[in-house]
Amino acid sequence: MLLFWFCNFMTPNAGQSSGNGNPAIIILIGLVFLFCYSVYLWIQILNSYMFKPKHMKLGLLVILLHIIGGTLYQTISFRNYRDFLAEVYKQNFGFTDWEYINQITSFMSIHVNNQYFNINTFLMFTTLSIFIAIVIHLLKNNKSLGA
Repeated sequence: MLLFWFCNFMTPNAGQSSGNGNPAIIILIGLVFLFCYSVYLWIQILNSYMFKPKHMKLGLLVILLHIIGGTLYQTISFRNYRDFLAEVYKQNFGFTDWEYINQITSFMSIHVNNQYFNINTFLMFTTLSIFIAIVIHLLKNNKSLGA
């Protein structure tokens, strides 16, 4: 959670220049390893306790609904944030430079760190790791996902 908060904190305020580069990209690489380790730990937890396959499948459904809802929420939030940045730009300069707005809201821009690193994305990160662990656990124990 601390890494997500730290990356969110790196987002410059609307209308503020950002300098060169996005240091959160380095942390993003570390999150890939943390994600894999989280999946491993969740598998260890699932192996330690006896859960009925039907309860695990229900968990998969709930997690899937959470991930879909979280993705939709984040997409809407991103669009609203881009419109907010455009409005701030218009207030500062009297017009909206959509080329600039699209540039600062591109995938690797520091201006959108708060859209990639927030409580919603942290929860999605966590639940996706649980989802993958449950699927691996069910497949490993020869429990059919369809039955």
